[in-house]
Amino acid sequence: MSFEGLTVKDLLEAKGKRQLAYVQVAREEEAVAAAEAGMDMIGTAFVPERAHFAHAAKGAHFQFGLPWGKHADTTEALRDAMAAM
Repeated sequence: MSFEGLTVKDLLEAKGKRQLAYVQVAREEEAVAAAEAGMDMIGTAFVPERAHFAHAAKGAHFQFGLPWGKHADTTEALRDAMAAM
């Protein structure tokens, strides 16, 4: 695993060999604690107030999910997805 967390290569190599630990967080303190505890993957809903969580959780594979039901069409969803990257 790299310093910035699991890579796609790491995920593919782990398939069928070990279980990955994932946790959903809502606060920065939870993200930091999860990274320090060695969670493989950490996630949260992408809202502007949480955009810095990934930087706070050093060494973890961090992912954002788009809030369910927020987007009226694919254009809105893609716009938010690009902002989350």
